[in-house]
Amino acid sequence: MTRLLPLLALLGSVLAACTPPPSAPPQATATSASTGTILAIRPIAATITTAPMRSALLMNASTNAASGNNASMMEFIVRDVDGNTISIVQANDAGLSVGDRVVIQRTPSARLVRP
Repeated sequence: MTRLLPLLALLGSVLAACTPPPSAPPQATATSASTGTILAIRPIAATITTAPMRSALLMNASTNAASGNNASMMEFIVRDVDGNTISIVQANDAGLSVGDRVVIQRTPSARLVRP
């Protein structure tokens, strides 16, 4: 019995080392934002297409614009402060135009707002 005790202690320490560390609680996603300049704007026909990615983007943008505003959807080409050029589809409810400085709010989806 005395020879079995050290073996059990060794086995217990090996098994304890194999357990995964406790996972961290999920973090709330923070809203990140940057600034940019609108390079171009064009109207988007909100029709369902055969391109699944385009349909998904338009549906997401339409959902964001469904807050009681029937403004048509627009594609904004924006150059951010890092020099990256991005495209954002949303309603032009803020009356944005080419050359305007904007804040790019990045949450689960990107949105342009006036500074």
